[in-house]
Amino acid sequence: MARLGRKRISKLSVLIITVFATTISILIWGYTRPLPEYLVAKSPLTYGTQLNAQHVIAIEMNLGEASNLYLSPSEILDGQVVSRFVGVGELIPRSAITLELPLGFSSVKLTPSVTPSSQIGPGSFVEIWTVPKVQGQQYAPAALVAEAEVAAITQPEGLFADESGNYELLIPQENISTLLEAIAMEHPIYLVASGL
Repeated sequence: MARLGRKRISKLSVLIITVFATTISILIWGYTRPLPEYLVAKSPLTYGTQLNAQHVIAIEMNLGEASNLYLSPSEILDGQVVSRFVGVGELIPRSAITLELPLGFSSVKLTPSVTPSSQIGPGSFVEIWTVPKVQGQQYAPAALVAEAEVAAITQPEGLFADESGNYELLIPQENISTLLEAIAMEHPIYLVASGL
């Protein structure tokens, strides 16, 4: 009878050790297996930027169910361009990359008459306004462009550091002539954040 108890204990011990070893092996495998890699922007990526390896770094992370929404290193192809702003350190969404840019937009650089809100940055959407002056008379404010995307901002340096920066804006082509006319007539130009 004592032998029967020893056999049961040793079978039970073997079973416990086996389960414990299997659990530890699964945990070690889970922590040491490589995670999938995704692309992160090294610098701001603006509309029309041709995507290449210099603009991105690959990082390992587990995105779970969201993994199919972001670009992996193997998915960079020749001719891919950015269709909307992606900030530094952001994962690059597949939806922000295309082979053909949407038609109907032009890039315009301008310096606003007054420094815009600090909330306006690359990727922000703005309205473009003016207050026309004709023969010394000032008229009511007028909206030139209902919505434009800020692609980039160049801040002045040196003697002109107090001036407003130079803003590169993506503007619907149907608004270009109105904006250029206001600039040519030297009307003041104002950028107002959309949707604030």
